[in-house]
Amino acid sequence: MKVEIIGIFCLLTILVVGFVKGQSCDRRSDGCSDPTNGPFKQRFKPSCDKHDVCYSCGQRYGVDKARCDQTFYNNMKQYCSSVSSSERQECNEQAYKYYIGVKLFGGIYYEEPAESWCNQAWVRPCI
Repeated sequence: MKVEIIGIFCLLTILVVGFVKGQSCDRRSDGCSDPTNGPFKQRFKPSCDKHDVCYSCGQRYGVDKARCDQTFYNNMKQYCSSVSSSERQECNEQAYKYYIGVKLFGGIYYEEPAESWCNQAWVRPCI
């Protein structure tokens, strides 16, 4: 009986952790704002989604705009490290362009105070 209970507990733990890790950050995001519809727009979408959440909720968690932007850049570079070597240079160049764009022109979108929905459980892992 004890073994069965422990087994069920372990299974439930794995399912819950898998569910939380698999949650998306796109609930309050519009993806990547790229009027040129660049070649990495869709591939950078998870990074853009997290960046949007960071801009909306970062202030609540003590994360300033500069840190949101740097994390955004780091996330895109991490993605670029996984692409083929023939695409990697262009991917990194596009990531830098996105980063410079938000660094220079994203200030008006950083929310102070943070949005009311920022206390939801899914938000913190997205920042």
